[in-house]
Amino acid sequence: WVWSEKTNKVKLILKQLQPEPAFPNAVPIDIITASGKRRVILKPTGKQTLEELKLKDAPTGVEIDPDNTILRDARVSEDHGPKR
Repeated sequence: WVWSEKTNKVKLILKQLQPEPAFPNAVPIDIITASGKRRVILKPTGKQTLEELKLKDAPTGVEIDPDNTILRDARVSEDHGPKR
């Protein structure tokens, strides 16, 4: 995920790394901020899915499938690249 202080948006990037075709399963994601938690559902349309969301506060963390509702080997990383 990438946070932009300039736009107050978080960009979520979901990549499916398996050699098989992309799974279309909806993926629940919790975005944690100082003011609480926000659940979003990403609906993949291919091996990579992007979603941008406006938030009041910067995220402090992101959890993929927090309730373990899908089979997974998931990794979360924060990109510290250039802010937009």
